[in-house]
Amino acid sequence: MSSPSAPAAPLLEVRGLEKRFVVPGAAGSGELLALARVDFDLARGECLALVGESGSGKSTLARCATGLLPASAGSARFDGRELIGRPRREVAALRRRIGFVFQDPRGSFDPRQRVDGILAEPLAIQGGLKPRQRRLRALALLAAVGLSAEHLFRYPHEFSGGQRQRLAIARALALEPQLLVLDEPTSALDVSVQAQILNLLAELRREFGLSLLLIAHDLAVVQHLADRVAVLYLGRLVEVAPAAALFGAPPHPYTQALLASRPQRSRPAQPPAARLAGDPPSPLAPPPGCAFHPRCPRRAAQPDARCAELPPILSPSGPNRALACHLPLPPSPPPAPG
Repeated sequence: MSSPSAPAAPLLEVRGLEKRFVVPGAAGSGELLALARVDFDLARGECLALVGESGSGKSTLARCATGLLPASAGSARFDGRELIGRPRREVAALRRRIGFVFQDPRGSFDPRQRVDGILAEPLAIQGGLKPRQRRLRALALLAAVGLSAEHLFRYPHEFSGGQRQRLAIARALALEPQLLVLDEPTSALDVSVQAQILNLLAELRREFGLSLLLIAHDLAVVQHLADRVAVLYLGRLVEVAPAAALFGAPPHPYTQALLASRPQRSRPAQPPAARLAGDPPSPLAPPPGCAFHPRCPRRAAQPDARCAELPPILSPSGPNRALACHLPLPPSPPPAPG
């Protein structure tokens, strides 16, 4: 009898990732800890969403984890090879297998360049294709994202917002990446266009076997695309869970508050969680202990000295789940048999 095969290694493995920025001020330079020893894995073919309030470190984490921004410490291994601290040429060779789609592509397109040039540029620089091959590849990319051959000779300003985002996705796919990093890919679009782009991303993921690292503040987008969700607060991971479990009954009070902030289309079956008061603290002067404790409704209801003294450690809390909290919500009981 043959032994069972070992599970496939993650496509992206991040361990102890830190990012510090020097911030000049009137009293001298200060240090901003944007990421504090973050650990996570991204499986092959998986969509992992990074969520949290503005300034929580979502975009910084995605950029450091993929070598787009130098990290201050830690490790990020893509397909088994280290991205941090490696020579620039080696990192560039690995990053060609990572595509990036940003919130509003207008700023990333040269307004004087037509679509044929926009799509051919990465193919010419890193793809090693001849002009005719580049043209055929550009046409195939346009077809993959729902655009036609007639769009090949237009300029970016001649496209609608949704079409520009489709073009940005086509450019990200040019070098046949294994991973797409999606940084708020629909937030600049109308609601009806958002749905089209989300459906396109889901279809491309299935067709090309892509892994997705999704940064989003719109939890409806996360619920539509993500397999798992990682919740960030002040540069720290506080909860990681499968999307269905997290949206069903998250134990972390910060995650509960994020879900409670969603617009309610109908009357909820249970009383909503307490909304958060105030703004996140300054990352230049994070509070001691748990960074969330000054705003935590559970600590306010049942004070616990550990919250203000001991930083909680992200630890396994169930199948494919991890949690960093001294006062988690008890797990929900299983549904009664019908």
